[in-house]
Amino acid sequence: MGSRAAPRSRCWYSPPCACAYLGVFAVGTLAGMALVTTGLSLPLAALTTRFPASPRLVRLATGALSLGFGVWLAWQIGWQDGLFTATPNWSPH
Repeated sequence: MGSRAAPRSRCWYSPPCACAYLGVFAVGTLAGMALVTTGLSLPLAALTTRFPASPRLVRLATGALSLGFGVWLAWQIGWQDGLFTATPNWSPH
């Protein structure tokens, strides 16, 4: 007959429970980011041990990719979505 939303608990309306929920969410987010970062760094570490001349190239490539992504993201959010313009036009998707 369709799905129902989970019943709301009174606990979420109390500040201590809300803070505990926020803390659990934050710890989960940090753990997830640490796992993804470790998963991405292991192949690069293996590459640098296999090819002794590659650490400098890997540092330059990852730095350039990170800088490029940051510039693209700033452009996308700042000007395309209108954060830095007079009339922001953001819509969630």
